[in-house]
Amino acid sequence: MKNFITLVISLLLLVSFTQTSIADNVWVTNDTIDVWSAPSESTFNVCYNGQGVWLQAGPNDDGGWYDWSLPSGAYSTYIIYYDPVAEANFSYYIGCYRADLGFTYFYLIFHLPDTSSQNATICDGEVFFAEGTWQSTAGTYVDTLSNINGCDSIITTNLTVTPLTTLDLGPDSVEVQTGQSEILYATVSDPCTFLWSTGETTQSIVVDTSGWYYVTATGSCGDLIDSVYVDVLTSVKPSTSNTISVQLCPNPASNFINISGLTSDIKKIEVWSMDGKCIITPLTDDTSIIIDVSMLYKGIYIIKIGLNTRKLIKL
Repeated sequence: MKNFITLVISLLLLVSFTQTSIADNVWVTNDTIDVWSAPSESTFNVCYNGQGVWLQAGPNDDGGWYDWSLPSGAYSTYIIYYDPVAEANFSYYIGCYRADLGFTYFYLIFHLPDTSSQNATICDGEVFFAEGTWQSTAGTYVDTLSNINGCDSIITTNLTVTPLTTLDLGPDSVEVQTGQSEILYATVSDPCTFLWSTGETTQSIVVDTSGWYYVTATGSCGDLIDSVYVDVLTSVKPSTSNTISVQLCPNPASNFINISGLTSDIKKIEVWSMDGKCIITPLTDDTSIIIDVSMLYKGIYIIKIGLNTRKLIKL
């Protein structure tokens, strides 16, 4: 009877106890805790993954008397299972009594996974590393990592893929009568900033001089370049024999291009870079010609064929 009264008084003191010190701070790495393995008043930290833990009163069961104080009531077994959901407590101060060793008290704290979210944006054709692989499709991706204590750290990534901007100046070449002007307008699919070969930074410019004009449009996914040749006519328009429809293929090209449909009055082909330099000037007496462009840098080039012009994309 005396022992029972002592136990009741001790449990009442336990309920009203407030933490004053922590003897040890232990991160639990398995599903069973020997509460007698650390000093009394220790804190046992558990990573919560949807399951509870087993609490054990010592390294072995001596067949004696045990008593546990839990939110749902007292238990009198050597080992018990603590479920923080069932007990409605993720942080609790627990007492355990062994008839042969007395009382020990400890803190049991369950730590929920760390959660965070981030927004990421890539351009079409780019990739983002999520869920253990490279992703190129828009969507929501969830990664479960480990934090410094070995608990789950869940990162949710909302991935957006931005389509590539398109740029178009219209036909590759235009003709303007003497005394008139031409408006060159850069049509883009997304907001951009502009820089023309003339130095202007508006979306359109007005020109009245023969020559090549090109514009660089800078959008969220980088730069695009397009060009147009403006021919200001100073005399009667020449015969259509010099403005035949020539064919250029392949385009884009990596190594060689084939130009066909040439007439006898076309003896020279000119390949121009976007900065106004004539790079290649092959001669021909045939109706077709194969030109080696493998040495050119990647980019856009202008092919001048008589009064015809073609735009070449070098891969």
